[in-house]
Amino acid sequence: MLVCLAALALFLAQTWDVCLDKPDWYDILFPVCVGLNFVVELLLYMIFSCGATVKYPGKWVKADIILNFIFSLIGIIGSVVTIATTVKCTENVSFHKIPGPLGVAGGGLSVVGCAAIFLMYRYVEDEEDSQVPQTPMERDIDLRKSMHA
Repeated sequence: MLVCLAALALFLAQTWDVCLDKPDWYDILFPVCVGLNFVVELLLYMIFSCGATVKYPGKWVKADIILNFIFSLIGIIGSVVTIATTVKCTENVSFHKIPGPLGVAGGGLSVVGCAAIFLMYRYVEDEEDSQVPQTPMERDIDLRKSMHA
């Protein structure tokens, strides 16, 4: 989320520069795509943090994975289109090259996060209803042995 926010802030900070051969959509596409990615991640984070997912965690995890993946791809596509557009700016030439790769990196990190969440919740086994023994006698531990023996 922070990488997407940084890319968005850097892009919006440089939109006042004079750039030649700039398409009409150039000032809108990147902030909308990366901004949507950031807002969806932030909303899902707030929903999970507030505990609203306790009742149906499986549905929320699936929604989290699907929404983050879709909006991450939208952010990556918007960033790549912004990078691929050849815009010649007269001011802060190197500053204009930073937001695009940051947007791609933020989207890529979000996709990696989706994959990690998917793998983490894919292999969750159901907990057994049996009680875990609490005392050493219930666990059949020989109390006479030293931990170094």
